[in-house]
Amino acid sequence: LNVKVNADGSLRKGTLATDASGFEALMKKTLEKAGEHLDAIRSGLAQASPAIFRQQNACQYCDWRSICLFDDRLDGRRARRFETIKADEVLKRLKLNQ
Repeated sequence: LNVKVNADGSLRKGTLATDASGFEALMKKTLEKAGEHLDAIRSGLAQASPAIFRQQNACQYCDWRSICLFDDRLDGRRARRFETIKADEVLKRLKLNQ
C-alpha cells in the first residue's frame, strides 16, 4: 500500500487508506449492497448487468459471455457505468449516508 502520513500522524490527502470509522462505513455499505443483491437473486431477479469502467467491459473477461446473450443496446439490459471519484470522496459520501 502506498500510505502517506502527515507529521501529526493523520493520513495524507489522496492516500488509499482510511481510519477505523472509514473502514466501518465501507464495510457497512459493502454488506448492505451484498444483502440487496442476495435479496434480488432470491426473488428471481438475476439478469445480466455487467459493469463498464474506463472503457473496459466486464463481458470481455466473463466465461459465460457466449451463452449470456447480453446486449447493451436492448432496453432494460444496460451495462452499469461508473464514475471515477477519489478515495477521500468515497469515504465522505459513505460517512454522510450513515
